[in-house]
Amino acid sequence: MPGYFQGPYGELRKWIVEEIERSSIRDSVRHMDAFAVKKEGCCQVAVVGLPNAGKSSILKWLTGRQVVVGDYAFTTLKPVASIYVLQGAQVQLVEVPGMIEGAREGKGQGKALLSCIRNADAVLLAAALGPGAARALSTLWNECRAALAGKEMGIALTKCDLAGAAGEEIAVGEALEDLGLGTCPRARISVVSGEGRKDLDEILWRLAKVIRVYCRESGEPFILPAGSTVRDLARTIHHDLEATVVQAKVTGPSARFAGQSVGSDHVLRDTDRVEIRT
Repeated sequence: MPGYFQGPYGELRKWIVEEIERSSIRDSVRHMDAFAVKKEGCCQVAVVGLPNAGKSSILKWLTGRQVVVGDYAFTTLKPVASIYVLQGAQVQLVEVPGMIEGAREGKGQGKALLSCIRNADAVLLAAALGPGAARALSTLWNECRAALAGKEMGIALTKCDLAGAAGEEIAVGEALEDLGLGTCPRARISVVSGEGRKDLDEILWRLAKVIRVYCRESGEPFILPAGSTVRDLARTIHHDLEATVVQAKVTGPSARFAGQSVGSDHVLRDTDRVEIRT
């Protein structure tokens, strides 16, 4: 073209060359592990089990998230997260892909999956009440035991509507006693019949370690970590309120009587109703 190095065409060429050079260099690069799940809500609960244990069904059943559910192994290849609103609290459920024997040695991307478990606040172990359920739980425990150290746990025994599930549940109970998990809360559930939904909700609420505190006769509760005080509630409502709170009137499980006057260091309990005084 005329004026390739000078004039309007020259200016256009110079601009294009500068843009090519600028765009070929990234100003900042951020590496994100495909198995890392950012925490959301009040608690992150990892749903862990061997392949075809019903983990995807649990996630879809509780949260409504449209995930692939199938009667074959390795339906889920990467962690899938979704929020479950439980009594006003937002609990993040993370379905971890199926663990296999040898995961702790790196088989089946085991080390990446175990890192998801370590990152979670609590863990829900899932096992299907089919043939070999007791052995499956033992295998799962042996592979994940190191990553589960110090974490709150619950157990979901899925597919309890299948024939022979009652007999397998007895074997599972014996296996849990042998593994030292006899006192671990567990629920037998069926996503088909809906059985066990209430028991599973109770386990998840226990794993979340939160309380509901009301400040009005009607309205949504404030969700606080267990052990929170009146001052913590004031901070949650508004940061300026924390500095001015003097006392509160409390009605509920933490009060000796309705309308008890308490100080700002009073520890609240689930379903308390609080009237803050400044």
